[in-house]
Amino acid sequence: QVTAPVVDDEANMSVFWQLLMLYCNPAYPLADVLNNQGITGNMLDERDVWFIWTTLTSLGLPRATTHLASKLVTSYAAQLDRIGLWEWSVFVAQHLPAGRSATIRNLVKRNITRNTTDVATLCEEERRCLHDYHVDGNMFHCARALHARYSRDWSKVVTWYTAAQMFDSAHRILLDNIAPQKIVSREEGDLIPLLTALQQHRYDIQNWENEGAIYFSYLHLPSVLPQGEEELELARHQISTTGHMLNNLPTVPSQRSVLLT
Repeated sequence: QVTAPVVDDEANMSVFWQLLMLYCNPAYPLADVLNNQGITGNMLDERDVWFIWTTLTSLGLPRATTHLASKLVTSYAAQLDRIGLWEWSVFVAQHLPAGRSATIRNLVKRNITRNTTDVATLCEEERRCLHDYHVDGNMFHCARALHARYSRDWSKVVTWYTAAQMFDSAHRILLDNIAPQKIVSREEGDLIPLLTALQQHRYDIQNWENEGAIYFSYLHLPSVLPQGEEELELARHQISTTGHMLNNLPTVPSQRSVLLT
């Protein structure tokens, strides 16, 4: 003799009934099966709904509509994000039928480690996203660039844009917000690592030869007079070339005009 289980909350039995109905009739509305009220009674708790949906999908049972799938995924991803499990939220967001990249990008922007200065430095959650979930690493670099831009830390903006392979953006930030000020304040040494990283991708940067290359050439002029005749001739040619390049700079703001002077 089989005794039916005793359940205090009748609402919890509803999901079993709905699953039996779906088993008997594959055309049974999946939205009724995945109704939160019949599973936990808590309309804000999407955990069980998510696991039931993914289990049904893996068994090849009728798939949810795009609208229902999007609602389930976004609700559970938001729930995980609220309690600090943002890397798991990224995993859940990868099940979105549409708008997946934008959702993951926004999650990364909100939760990125902002105080990182090394491109190779990753926290455990970021490593999991990159290596286990195969999230595009450029999303992390762009997110850090955005936070650095908000705090007006322009050197970090250039560093992260370069790491994200957004070379044109890095080049423009360098010219408009860093290079003239550094030259005028005699802190041009800070420009060398930024320009060197960009110079390696000079063919991917629009108008590099007429802008960034001029700073790069200027900062690599010899600091002492060469001793040998051959070295002296080479330095003379380098200085002459840089002078012509400076004359070709486009119309510039006042600070860059000070630099030319």
